[in-house]
Amino acid sequence: MKGQKTRFRRWRAGAIAFWIGLLLWMGLHGAGAIAQNAPAMVDPQIQQGLSLYQSGNFDAAARAWAQAAQQARQERSPIAEALALNYLALAYQELGQTDTAQASLDRGLKLVASSAGDSRAALARLLNTQGSLQLARGKPEAALASWQSAAKAYRQLDDRAGEAGSLINQAQAEQTLGYFLRARNTLSLAEQLVVRQADLDLRLTLALNLGQMLTNIGEFDRANAVLTSAQAIAQQNNIGQQAAALSIQKGNLAYLQRAFSPALEAYQQALLQSDRPETQLDANLNRLRVLIAQHQWPAAQTLAAALAPALDRQPASRRNLVQRLQLADSQLDLYLAAQTPSALEIARGLQQAIQQSAQLRDLRLESFAVGYLGRLYESKRQWQAAETTTLRAFDLAKQARSDESCYRWKWQLGRILRAQGKTKPALAFYRESVDILQGLRQNLVAIGSDLQYSFRDRVEPVYREYVDLLLQSRGGRPPALESLKLAQQAIESLRLAELSYFLRSSCLEDRRRPLTHQIRPGTALLYPIVLEDRIATLLSLPDGSLHLTSHAVAAAKVETLVEELRVALEKPYTAPEGKTLGLELYRWLVEPAEALLAQQQIKTLVFVPDGVLRNIPLTTLYDGKRFTIERYAVAIAPSLQLVTPDLNPTGPSRSIVAGLSDSRAGFAPLAFVPSELKAIVQTLPGNVLLNQQFTSQAIANAVDESEATVLHFATHGQFSSNVDETFILAWDKPITLHELKDLIEKRQQPFRKAIDLLVLSACETAAGDKRAALGLAGVAVQAGARSTVATLWTVDDESSSLFMKYFYDALSQPGTTKAEALRQAQLRLLEDPDYRHPFHWAAYVLVGNWI
Repeated sequence: MKGQKTRFRRWRAGAIAFWIGLLLWMGLHGAGAIAQNAPAMVDPQIQQGLSLYQSGNFDAAARAWAQAAQQARQERSPIAEALALNYLALAYQELGQTDTAQASLDRGLKLVASSAGDSRAALARLLNTQGSLQLARGKPEAALASWQSAAKAYRQLDDRAGEAGSLINQAQAEQTLGYFLRARNTLSLAEQLVVRQADLDLRLTLALNLGQMLTNIGEFDRANAVLTSAQAIAQQNNIGQQAAALSIQKGNLAYLQRAFSPALEAYQQALLQSDRPETQLDANLNRLRVLIAQHQWPAAQTLAAALAPALDRQPASRRNLVQRLQLADSQLDLYLAAQTPSALEIARGLQQAIQQSAQLRDLRLESFAVGYLGRLYESKRQWQAAETTTLRAFDLAKQARSDESCYRWKWQLGRILRAQGKTKPALAFYRESVDILQGLRQNLVAIGSDLQYSFRDRVEPVYREYVDLLLQSRGGRPPALESLKLAQQAIESLRLAELSYFLRSSCLEDRRRPLTHQIRPGTALLYPIVLEDRIATLLSLPDGSLHLTSHAVAAAKVETLVEELRVALEKPYTAPEGKTLGLELYRWLVEPAEALLAQQQIKTLVFVPDGVLRNIPLTTLYDGKRFTIERYAVAIAPSLQLVTPDLNPTGPSRSIVAGLSDSRAGFAPLAFVPSELKAIVQTLPGNVLLNQQFTSQAIANAVDESEATVLHFATHGQFSSNVDETFILAWDKPITLHELKDLIEKRQQPFRKAIDLLVLSACETAAGDKRAALGLAGVAVQAGARSTVATLWTVDDESSSLFMKYFYDALSQPGTTKAEALRQAQLRLLEDPDYRHPFHWAAYVLVGNWI
């Protein structure tokens, strides 16, 4: 059960991110609707209702607006009555009385249609409110149409503020539908209308929406700039409620970036900026999420205990429902970690949420309420109730057409059945969940930041648990060949998913090639995957056979051993523990396959490494006498589906070589870079760009104008698990991963020679980042070069220059593969008394095409 609870905690921590966008949407929707619907002149009862509504007292606001509607009816003023009914619908919607809200809207629309006067302004406001009600009832397409009509009506009235407000809400519907880039364009139009508006509320509402949208598409820096600027305006003008909403969104942005301390500061600031109960709840619920992520259990328990009665004191509304679900989500986390609060208390809250969501007719929210209840039954090992409830949650999500919810409940069903030993149906549900995730990945931008940035919590475990189940023995028999093939496909899909989420792009789907089991003679593929209780390794051989080896070892021990080996390898002096640790890893990964490798005369090992195994050079595995590199050429494939090995090596033609020997941007000088570049062009003629000549524009021009197939950078760079922090340094600025991609893509035209080899000879993985090697894989894939040679750590400048000479000398020999050329260069250093320590030769890795 201990391991099972660990998986539960992972899942809870990720699922909570869903509510970031949803809570913000509820807050923005209400503020936006009021901002754009407010008429220039209002009667006292309408104004009183507005004040009550904005303070969160929806019930009193509804009474005030009902009186206003009745008075207008008595005065035979249909337009005034329609406006009062419009506001009344907003209040009923917040109270969860959607049928009554719709009836008010219908009466207002009927009055406007039959009015003899100019009813365009009233119609625009009614259409705008109709859109908000449609979105709340899970009809984003209808809401989008209503808001488009409202914007058109305001445009005809030359009401720029009204048009901008309708565009802001229109963008909300577009984001709900997953059209984030389209929403950005819509908000750009709203920006043009708002820029000259004196209505600060409208400007700040736009900033909130824009900040959320930029967060959803991964433009974190710009999102932060927009929110910070708007926050300053709100504070200068003493607009506390808007300032608090901006602070909460800044906290959400920090949370997605795992910056927990800034997130807590932002939420605390929101608590000081607004005393409205619902805003205080929003801020505290988000604080609770961060405390749980930090495993601050006592503080989290205290806060959760205070939030439950605070929620009960609030009037029933859709916002209250969302807050109740977020609290239940956090309570489940606390229950699994510390058995508090009680399961009965959580169940009561969820039953309330189920009733509220049913009244609201919001299938997606009801799906979450029911699914969370199934999750609670799962934790209590009440399997029949868990299965029945989760099936109901899936059915609701399917009706709501929410794939992002469907995959969760398929995954949950897989876990529930697996726990009961029902392997076959469990595998079916896991596979369906993986298939849904693959569909989501193909439209990655549409799923928003919450799923993109919680990959480790909400996506990766699905694949791992599926592979784990596929590779388990059954009845003392090893897994069937079909299970091994499915496991290989799942591991490949996991690697593709990980890179797609890292790059925040679905472009890899276009480059994905069918997975075949036929590989070049003399080459073996190894897929080591770190599971909770073992390392399982799939071995694919040239004869088409697929084999499984496994070694019982806890995942935590694997991580510790890899970290210790990495430290030993980076020491520039002999560290005996390096060989000891390398020997243990060799026994886990390679030794069980030695007989098969010898039988098929394997000369090259291509690893598709998993997790922490990417952080070490697998050339340093040690068999007790020799390093792996002394027996095999070694290459890394981020995913075999992204590699198309040539049958025969062609050898390079010309090169573009660039580097920095001078200190730049705080980085140390690289004194041997000039000699390194000179030695390369002696073997492989080409353009040389050194120091001031090495600018981002000069490189772009050289790539565009030359037919060189080798691009070599001798400069500082960093690989990080954050794509925005992965770069190589040019004289004028760091070249980001996306810029490098754009630069190399110019050569991927049918009539141009593609970049065959990208070499990064002085880069390193980011310190303290356990997933930094993902940045290296991202560079190799995103840049578009067929092969990439890079360093995992900063090596000695002099030995690097020598290594590169050996590498290009070997590569220039006919019939030599890139993997073999790298091996020969590493052996030359290994045989040199001055450079035989792995610090000098092991940092170099070949990623991608190894031929």
